[in-house]
Amino acid sequence: MGICWEVSTFWFRVAFGSMLVPFAERRKWKAFLANATSFEEWSQAARELDRLEGRDRWKSTDRCEFYDHELVNSRLEQLKHAQEMEDFAAICFLLRTSIYYSSYKAFRSIKELW
Repeated sequence: MGICWEVSTFWFRVAFGSMLVPFAERRKWKAFLANATSFEEWSQAARELDRLEGRDRWKSTDRCEFYDHELVNSRLEQLKHAQEMEDFAAICFLLRTSIYYSSYKAFRSIKELW
């Protein structure tokens, strides 16, 4: 079909997608969520409810206009590696430099507004 059809069906699913999921199914997972006795049970119910209601679509892409996703993914891999190596100094360094970089970018953005 045409691009107009694709765009309109996408936005229809975004706007009314949760209404298309059977009510009983959503109610079941909401009850599991409310009655969970452990974090694992709660987390499973929350993930399933998010999936049913289409609230997990944001996880399918890393790209975002608000942050540098390549830098974030790179830093995350570095932190995972440092954790595996049990290198506490490297973890501290990575976190400290990430905070410094984020603060610098925020300051630069504020300065540009003036």
